[in-house]
Amino acid sequence: MWQMGVLEEKLLKELPEDARVIVCSFPFPHWPHSCTAGSGLNQVWAYDVHTAREPSRRSTHRSQA
Repeated sequence: MWQMGVLEEKLLKELPEDARVIVCSFPFPHWPHSCTAGSGLNQVWAYDVHTAREPSRRSTHRSQA
């Protein structure tokens, strides 16, 4: 099973600056979301890669990945 922290790093390396990532059920632990909708198993989060790449916006707790 993927760990979300591992997936975060992979996407940061591979996606272009203007990409938006939509996830369902399992949010990214270190990225600030731009919006969210729904609740419980039906909850989704949207993340903008350029925001996630800003060092001041990301958590420094990498050991949880």
